[in-house]
Amino acid sequence: MGNNPDIKIVISCHKESVVPDKPLLIPVQVGAALSARRLPIRGDDEGVITATKKYNI
Repeated sequence: MGNNPDIKIVISCHKESVVPDKPLLIPVQVGAALSARRLPIRGDDEGVITATKKYNI
C-alpha cells in the first residue's frame, strides 16, 4: 500500500453539515430525490453509490 491509497469515505448528510475539506471524505445528501431543499453537495440520486458496485466519485 502506497502513501496515497485510493480510499473514499462517504459521509451521509440530510442537512447542511461541516465536513472537513479532505480528499478522502465525500459528503452525499441522503434522501435527495425526496427533499424539498437540495444541498450544495452530491445527492444520493446521482450515479451509482452502493456497497456492491464500483463507482467513480
